[in-house]
Amino acid sequence: MTRNSILVTGATSFLAGHFLRCIGDDAAITATRRVDPSIVARGGFDVVVNFSYDRALADQPYDPERDPDRILAEAIAPLPTHFFMLSSRTVYGRGDGSRYKEDAALAPATPYARNKAETEAFVRHCLGDRATILRLSNIFGMEAGRHTFAGRALATLKKERRINLDISADSARDFLPVETFALVLAKLLTIRPGMTLNVGSGIPVPIGDMARWFIQGFGEGEIIAESNARFDEFSLDIGGLESFIGPVTTREAIKAAAQAAGRELKNA
Repeated sequence: MTRNSILVTGATSFLAGHFLRCIGDDAAITATRRVDPSIVARGGFDVVVNFSYDRALADQPYDPERDPDRILAEAIAPLPTHFFMLSSRTVYGRGDGSRYKEDAALAPATPYARNKAETEAFVRHCLGDRATILRLSNIFGMEAGRHTFAGRALATLKKERRINLDISADSARDFLPVETFALVLAKLLTIRPGMTLNVGSGIPVPIGDMARWFIQGFGEGEIIAESNARFDEFSLDIGGLESFIGPVTTREAIKAAAQAAGRELKNA
């Protein structure tokens, strides 16, 4: 049986590293740090998966010349290659406790979210059903120092033996362990759904629970709650995803992964 030939761009990123370890020898992998359209053109790849992102697009107006997903989509357009774009649940807007389905109206509220929505529209127009767009929830692991809830929480836990919460500990969000994300992506690469899918747990978990589980794994620490205001609460409807790959995860698995991240932090 011929193995899929896969190009992974942005290969040094947190998510890409876990994906590459997960997929192992199940495919013929070419991994590059940067986006190079010439590699796409001459490579004969079945699938391209992009993990690269220009940081300028996180807080500046959209610039097509700095958008790696757009650059890759344009290179793929004349080829029979399938493209996987990693988008964000933030395209739905700031969470109000809703459970978002893929057909929900988009209301991006930040430059990052608006730029992701812009890119989604271009990729879909350019590639049609040869693109699978994944709207990711909060993918977490041992990521101290990343600009995410888990990254900030783990960094302060390691340095100060505490986790500061600037919103209510009861604020519930959709979290997915990075190892589970990697498995989900590996399965989707063989299916190539050609549509937009939410990728998360579908389970709203209070951030206070996540903080407590990190501390349990770490073995010490406290939670400092600085506000009672609930903010940006959301979960994703993952019925579309589960129709392809079956059940994704459980609350107990999320708890175990958070505790494991705390233990890894202790030994880091």
